[in-house]
Amino acid sequence: MKRKRITSVISICLLVISASVFPVRAINYTYFYSPETISNISGRAYADSDCPTNWLNMSLFGATGNGVSQTISNWNLGDFTYLVSPSPVGSYQRGISNGDYGSTSVQMTSDAVGAELHTWSIPGGSGYNYNLLNGQVKYKWDYTDNKRPWAHSNSVFKFSFNLKVNNSYMIGGSCGYVYASILIEDPNGKYFSIQPQIYDTRYVPNSEYVGWDAGMNAGYANSYYRYDNNGVARYCTKNPASYSSTNSTWTDWHWYGFSIDRTQLLNAINDVNNTYGAGLSTDPSEWRLLLITIQDEIYWPTGNGHLSFAAKDLWAYEEY
Repeated sequence: MKRKRITSVISICLLVISASVFPVRAINYTYFYSPETISNISGRAYADSDCPTNWLNMSLFGATGNGVSQTISNWNLGDFTYLVSPSPVGSYQRGISNGDYGSTSVQMTSDAVGAELHTWSIPGGSGYNYNLLNGQVKYKWDYTDNKRPWAHSNSVFKFSFNLKVNNSYMIGGSCGYVYASILIEDPNGKYFSIQPQIYDTRYVPNSEYVGWDAGMNAGYANSYYRYDNNGVARYCTKNPASYSSTNSTWTDWHWYGFSIDRTQLLNAINDVNNTYGAGLSTDPSEWRLLLITIQDEIYWPTGNGHLSFAAKDLWAYEEY
């Protein structure tokens, strides 16, 4: 009995010592976006124009005129995205031609979104929008919304979603790719994007680099979902449970998740500054989140192609 009491006292002392030497850090979260249910696509599809803030929507770029003006009720976009629109399908689908089966269109069902890009259906060809056709799901904030993903010294920004990329075909000089993107802005009104690449018809994304977007007049830092080195890359880290970048299509839901800590943010900022003299702020706490998006894009200076995607369960938040 005496030995048991001594053992208990020793165990308690060890626990106290362990707690003082190795303190447990409390984990806090600030959520910027979480999944929502969309009952109708009406008022949520936009083409070559700005869209409202604080409003999940599908945007189409690279189709002349109002490229999502028509209700698509004659056919189900799920034949291409593998995301079946419920009945009546016209309540969930918009595109450029109701009578052209498989033409460029977007959809928003109750809990998921999708897009089919089809360059053959674009009037006038590729001679505008820098030879790009782009469909994306996005959520946007104003700078005044004060969404600061790196507000704390230990902040980590996280973005995740489920995704399908099941339908891809390219000929001639066209290529297609799918990527996630966040747009952030500093106090001086300068902004840039960090873009982990998911899928590419040309190769498995496996490198990081910075560039300059002529259309946005802003820099970007491209990364990828790295399968080795615990998923840690210069600009972002792949969640251990996430799928990696690929050049193969798939038909079931694949979960993708990445994070960006302060060091990785500064890596991207410094690389853009050093390459382009952008003058971006190097104080992580000052940067504010303007946009989260998953983008489906075809580059077609020549040739043609089609590419579809579907996404659901979008989460964006700060962990600290």
